[in-house]
Formats: sequence, structure tokens, C-alpha cells
Amino acid sequence: MKKLALLVSAALLSGGMASNAIAQQTYVGAKVGTTWIDDGCDQSSPCDDDTYGVGLYLGYDFSDYVALELGYDYLGEFKTNINKGGANYFSEQKLTALSLAPKFSLPLNEKFDLFAKIGGAYMDFGDDNDTVLTGGVGAEYSYTDNFAVRIEYQRFQNMTDYYVKDLDANFLSLGLTYRFGQSAPAVYQEPVVAEPKAVEPEPVKEMEPAPQPVTATQMISESFNAELFSNNSSTLTPAAADSFKPLLNLLLTYPQAKAEIVGYTDSSGAASYNQKLSEKRAESVADYLISEGVDPQQVTASGKGENNPIASNATAEGRSENRRVEVTIPSFEHTETK
Repeated sequence: MKKLALLVSAALLSGGMASNAIAQQTYVGAKVGTTWIDDGCDQSSPCDDDTYGVGLYLGYDFSDYVALELGYDYLGEFKTNINKGGANYFSEQKLTALSLAPKFSLPLNEKFDLFAKIGGAYMDFGDDNDTVLTGGVGAEYSYTDNFAVRIEYQRFQNMTDYYVKDLDANFLSLGLTYRFGQSAPAVYQEPVVAEPKAVEPEPVKEMEPAPQPVTATQMISESFNAELFSNNSSTLTPAAADSFKPLLNLLLTYPQAKAEIVGYTDSSGAASYNQKLSEKRAESVADYLISEGVDPQQVTASGKGENNPIASNATAEGRSENRRVEVTIPSFEHTETK
């Protein structure tokens, strides 16, 4: 009985998961593409209103649908000529932008999203500068747990200062995004318990061996945090298998044991989508156990979507706790051998 209890007594949640959740929701990226400006040339020559640009961005996902992005874009060097008060002003300057904008995403499946963002930007064009409205649309494809590619169109609207008026800048780019903390969920080790000291038995008369005792176990229930999965995914991460070793050992040692696996999500997104995602996560755990030698008759998998939250969905930490898989092993009988 003690050996059975040790197999499932490891704690699966700790304070370290909160910091992992924050890292998991942070991403960085770089982009390159073509840029052009509108209303920068009152005369055809000299004028150069299109070139190439590069940019960097840092983002934080509050959910699968809302993020906040900070971006710095070098939009290139442009030649402009502006007619002001009857005089023509020629300028050849570098154009840069520092922007901050919420990003709103629409997941089409586990790997492909459409997004839009709108916010503000500080523009610098030589001696001219202005704070303007910026917006963008694009699509992003996650080809691994950590890396994604995006195509994006962003516009900076109506920059106005002494030498420029209603100048619009455009940036069509291809970007590469890296997400932190996607492939290293916390790994939990079983506690080490010292073996009990052997006690010399008192001499007894020889007798027929007694039948081996039949022991009934208590119901066992454990919760596995959703960091075992990639963000918005039902695929187990490479290191996730270590967290299920105690459960795997129990099922292999006691074929009469049954595991009831139930998946959950947070409340972000449509209830129908969350229901399917919770079922897929439970099935991923069941498939892993079966692939390691567990009899398929020993496991059942189901999902309950966003129901039965164990924390508030109003915070990122709470949503991370609600994205989980719970495993229940009902009471069963087994014969202890001596």
C-alpha cells in the first residue's frame, strides 16, 4: 500500500509554474519588407518615395485572442519635395517609427491565425516628428511550438510637421516570431523515502502459509497543468512525458487499475472550440500511455471544455491553471506479495 501511494504522491503544481506561464506568453520577432510613402512628393523630381525597411517587435499574449505589441521600424531613406508657401522644399531623410498597439487574433485552427492591430506611433523624419495613428492586418502560421512566420501590412497615418503634411507611410513585411517557454514544462520527481528498517521476527511454529491479503486502494486524483501542452495546442511537449511517469508506472504495475482522463480549457474563445480542444488534450495523454504499454482498456478520455474552473479566468495565471488535464484512478483491489 505504501509503495502504491508513493507512485502518485508527487506534487504536480508549484509556484514556478506562474513564472513559466508569463514566459510562455511572451514573444519577440523581426521583419523585413518593402516600404513606401504617400503625399511626400509635390513634384515628380527629385523624388524617391519607395524603398525597403526592417523592424523588431516584442509582444505579450493576454489570451489566444488579445496581445500587446511594442515595435520599432526603420522604414528606409526617402527623397521628398514639398510645396509650402509657394516654395519647394527638398529633403532626403531616414524615416523611423516607435509604436505600441493591441493585437487582436482570430485562430482558424491550432497553427494558423489572422490578426489586426491598431494603436499609436512616434514618427521621426529628420527634423520633423509627430505622433500618429497606426494600424495593421496580417496572418501568422506556427510551424513549431516556438517559431512562427507572419505576413503583415502596417500603415502610419497623417504625419504632419513643418516640412511635411499628411504624410502616410506603408510597410508590407515578412516576419519571424519566437515564443519563449513552449518546450520546457516543469518536471516533477517522486519524493525519496527511506526504506523501513527490517525487524527480526519472533520464532513461530511452522504452519500452513496464510492466503495473501487482498488490499483495496483509495481513489486517487491528480491534476496536470496545461504547460504540458503548447499554447492553443493538444500536442504533448517533448518533456511532458516525465510528468506522467508515476501514473504510467502505476498502470503498468497494476493492470486492474483504471485511469479516467478529463481535459479542461480556460474560458477564452468559443465554448465549442474549447470543448474539442479539451477532448484532444485528454486523448493525447491516453495515446501516450497506450504507446508506452498500458492496456487500452485501462484508460478512458473525455473533455469538459471551460467548465469547472479551479481559478479565476480574469488573470493570465488563473487561465493557465484552468488549462489542465485531471486524472482519476478509482479504488481497486490488488493482492500484496511478501
